[in-house]
Amino acid sequence: MRSHTRRLASKLVQWLTLATWVIVAAIALPLSRGAAYGRASLGFQAPAALGGLAILMAICWGAPLHLAWWAFGCGVVGVFAVSVATASLTAERDRVVSERVERVEENEASLAGAQLPLLATATIFSLLVALDIGVAG
Repeated sequence: MRSHTRRLASKLVQWLTLATWVIVAAIALPLSRGAAYGRASLGFQAPAALGGLAILMAICWGAPLHLAWWAFGCGVVGVFAVSVATASLTAERDRVVSERVERVEENEASLAGAQLPLLATATIFSLLVALDIGVAG
């Protein structure tokens, strides 16, 4: 009975992780256009988010749990990429930019601000899946 409960808790964490990666990937796609405006690190976060999503989809449908280490790696890359972009988007600048560019950067900063904690959560959840740790029952 205890083994069944453990497997159920592990499956719950897998599906919760998948749901988190879905939200992260949904934010990553519009955020990745920031790479076209000079934020190269935003170009890395979208493939990392889509990679984490694809790996968790495979795990939820029966792939081995050790693949979750790759999802964890995708999360680490994504967190680093968004952190670098966020630091540069929120830094004060001496140069003057057009109103259009400023609006785009404000939009990117808000998306990055929403994505960063979700991406960190998805990374931690991926680690739990890789370690086959479920939620407490």
